[in-house]
Amino acid sequence: MATSQIQPALPSERVPVVMSSQPPNATNMSAGFNVLNLSDQNLRKIVLPDDVAQRQVKKLLLDRNQIIKVENLEPVAASLEQLSIASNRLVRLVGFASLNNLKVLNLPHNSIAVIEGLAQLKNLLWLNLSNNNIKSLDGISQNSNLTYLDVSHNNLTVLSSDLKSLIHLKTLMIQGNLISTLTQFPQWLPMSVTSLSLAENEVSDLCQFSYLSCLPKLEQLAVQKIERFLSQTGIQF
Repeated sequence: MATSQIQPALPSERVPVVMSSQPPNATNMSAGFNVLNLSDQNLRKIVLPDDVAQRQVKKLLLDRNQIIKVENLEPVAASLEQLSIASNRLVRLVGFASLNNLKVLNLPHNSIAVIEGLAQLKNLLWLNLSNNNIKSLDGISQNSNLTYLDVSHNNLTVLSSDLKSLIHLKTLMIQGNLISTLTQFPQWLPMSVTSLSLAENEVSDLCQFSYLSCLPKLEQLAVQKIERFLSQTGIQF
């Protein structure tokens, strides 16, 4: 098992790439994959073009606006597969119920406190809720097809038994939270996890990491805060 810093991954070929530091231009519409980029428009509410239903939009980017509420997405509900509303002012996870074909949802840097309103997203594979105000992962069990989950830099003190339902989960990013014990990991983490980031949490007892033996497929583990200590003591994973 490699102990290293895990970089936030983008969806693989199974889930087309949607998030990057440079969103694609709205006019860049490749065959069969239409992109609508409404980022950096200072939008306070979601207002889509009148002809959006005819465009068969599959990727919608609404990053770095002032959006408080998810609404008015019905015209793209049938075709939309990827949605990014990063760096806005969202407080609640509501307004997604009609997006039955959504595979990728990117919502970092908002003010979301509770995981709710995602139960209808049965096809969701990739979810980023990093840098919000989330204190509990209760409710995530409804999205059992997730392969990637990023809840880093929130206010989590423990995980949730709901994670056990994510039987396809490969990557779990939970760095930058307030987790101090790993004793519940064997009961709550799905055995499918191959990459796990625990960096910048409050785990101080190295013996706690023995609980990660419950993850037989684990290949990457990031525990940045103790890497220097591990190298000094000769302890290896």
